Amino acid sequence: MAEFFFNKLTKNNYAESCGVYPYYYLKKYHARVPKWEPVIRVMKEQGIDVSKSLIKKADKSKVKDADIIIVIMEKSMADKDLPNYIKKSKKFKLWEIRDIRGTSKFDYQYNKYKENRDKIFSLVVNLIKSLDGKSRFSPKLL
Repeated sequence: MAEFFFNKLTKNNYAESCGVYPYYYLKKYHARVPKWEPVIRVMKEQGIDVSKSLIKKADKSKVKDADIIIVIMEKSMADKDLPNYIKKSKKFKLWEIRDIRGTSKFDYQYNKYKENRDKIFSLVVNLIKSLDGKSRFSPKLL
């Protein structure tokens, strides 16, 4: 979500989303693959199609080349799952957002995804303001 919001809202910078465990790894090594339908749906409501998005791996070269590394996950998961080359990077920032994949009913899950989408949008807007120094930059969700 953050990548798509960031790239839609700014022309001066570029974001690329990566995962610690990319989709092919999850599919191969874990029985439970995350369900992306709620993400696709809540982003489509904002006019953004993420249905063809693929997860890329956050390897050492991507970390080295990045200006900022923003990780969106719960702190307890970050402490446990993030590789040291990310955690120890001076570029690393954690946006703590609760992971709701695998929660019970779809409607509950969908509403939580909307909440997370809105939190991520707000964090992205604040990040762009800090990068561009534009205090009057205040886009709104649809």
